[in-house]
Amino acid sequence: MARFAVRKMRFFDTFHLLDVATGTADLAIEAARRHPEIRVTGIDFIAEMLAPGRKKVALRGLAGRIRLLQADALGLRSPMGVLTPWGSPSASGTSRTASPPSGR
Repeated sequence: MARFAVRKMRFFDTFHLLDVATGTADLAIEAARRHPEIRVTGIDFIAEMLAPGRKKVALRGLAGRIRLLQADALGLRSPMGVLTPWGSPSASGTSRTASPPSGR
């Protein structure tokens, strides 16, 4: 699944991928491998999921390009407001998604 998703990715105005619910970082690693121009931030709210991901990132020599953090995606802020999954209503009653208005 990660390889399929990564093949579909295109980076235009930004060369940074935010991998929400990164878990063991499979998507983050595959994206960094296939797109050497990007940097990846992977977040997950479960610390125990990140530990194996950090090991895999280090073993593949990608620690300079992939950063894994413990964070809750529901609390993320961006220039668009509070990010919520796939356009579900935020606390303010408005809809926001994790992609910028241009869709890129």
